[in-house]
Amino acid sequence: MKTFRLSEKYKKHYILIGSGFLICSIFIYIFRLDYKFMGSMKFLFYFVSLLLSFMYLFRHKINKIIPTEKSIIYYDGIAPKKTYVFKNIKQVEYGFKKKIRVHLIGRRIVAIPYVFNDLDTFIEGLKKAKVKVVKNDRYN
Repeated sequence: MKTFRLSEKYKKHYILIGSGFLICSIFIYIFRLDYKFMGSMKFLFYFVSLLLSFMYLFRHKINKIIPTEKSIIYYDGIAPKKTYVFKNIKQVEYGFKKKIRVHLIGRRIVAIPYVFNDLDTFIEGLKKAKVKVVKNDRYN
């Protein structure tokens, strides 16, 4: 089961489409354009605008509720600021509870451990939590 994520790249498009549908539906409701085809169109405008706005507002909640298929954690070999990229936020919650600050950046979940001073102890803790750890060599 894959996560449902709204792309941050098209965030403005979602807002514009949702607000456009909402404005159109308000316009139809205020001026009572009760033509035969407007009855179903009005419902469609309301439904789509509400759906888009809720999807955008609760996009982080949707990502937390629906887990990814595999729980793999990628970390950078150098890690100068000790940042770790997580593919699944559930592993952060179950494995470490409050020991990791989690930041959502785009499609990645970047976690910064502020309890662990050493990279090796952090990775050992991940392996004890039965998380597959894969070294990310794209920065090396």
